[in-house]
Formats: sequence, structure tokens, C-alpha cells
Amino acid sequence: MFVLGHAGIGSQLISRKYPYWIVIAGAIFPDLLDKPIFYIRYFMHGENLTALGLISGTRTFGHICWIWILLYFIFHHYKNIKVQAFCLGAITHVGLDLLAAALFGHDFLLQFSGMMFPFLGFQFPPYPFLGMKDHLNSVRSVHIWVGEVIGAILLYRGYRLGRWGKKPFFWTGMGL
Repeated sequence: MFVLGHAGIGSQLISRKYPYWIVIAGAIFPDLLDKPIFYIRYFMHGENLTALGLISGTRTFGHICWIWILLYFIFHHYKNIKVQAFCLGAITHVGLDLLAAALFGHDFLLQFSGMMFPFLGFQFPPYPFLGMKDHLNSVRSVHIWVGEVIGAILLYRGYRLGRWGKKPFFWTGMGL
């Protein structure tokens, strides 16, 4: 699943009392954390994934069960609704990744073993693609399209229902 799937589906799983934009930000946060960490190291070391050591895939710190536990703790101990919205959005991300992997048989064991870091070893699962181009070509997979189309429809539905509210703070100075 890519951005639209996580943002659209994840935002619909959370109660309307939470700020929509912050739920969406939380829903895409794990990928915003993990993908750059991997790709920076990947481009520094070339295609030798063994040279990457601990971080040998795109699902690292933002996708592990410790994050779920930390987010659960933060959600229950900080009563700020924006912090809670972000935590809930991030939790939906990993849940949707696992659900998609289970439903479509797409590297479920790889996904699960990465989530259980460090209990199943002290290295994240290796990157299942040959490079960034191969990763981007995964967009051709049916389950990716299904997630993205559903996510886009749900985001549009949220917009039509007025869940988006005011424009986000980063649009205010852009004349949008």
C-alpha cells in the first residue's frame, strides 16, 4: 500500500472526533520515517544489501511492535487530542500493512518478522526488491491499486463530508 491507501483507509478507521489532517499525517508517518533511512543508506552503499547491516529494508523503526507499544502508551497518557490522533493514524499504518500482506500473500512472514524486531534477530528483513525502480514498479500489483483506489475514494468522501475542515497550516501562505 502506498500513500493514498494508508491515508484514506487509515483515516476512516479513526473516530471523527480526532483532527482529520493529523490522523492522515500519522497514517503515513512510518513510511516517511523508514523509506528515507533505507534509501539514503542504499544509495551510499550501492546494491550490496549486506553492507547495510542492521537497516537492510524499507520497513524498519516505524514498523516495529515497539512503536505500537510506545504509541499506545502515548495515546493513553497524553490527553492532547492532536497527539492521540497522530498515534492512532500511525497505528493504522502498520495494521494495514499486515492486513494487506495477509490478504494478498505479499511477504507476510517478511513483514511479520520485521515487526517483531529484535525478538527474531538483530537485523531487519532484507529489501525484497532489486532497487528503487523495482520498488516503484510494484505499483503494478493489483493489491497496491486496490488500496490506492479505495484510499483515494475515501479521502474524497472525507472531503465531501467536510471532514477536512480548514485548510492545513502549510497551505495558508500558499494562496490555496
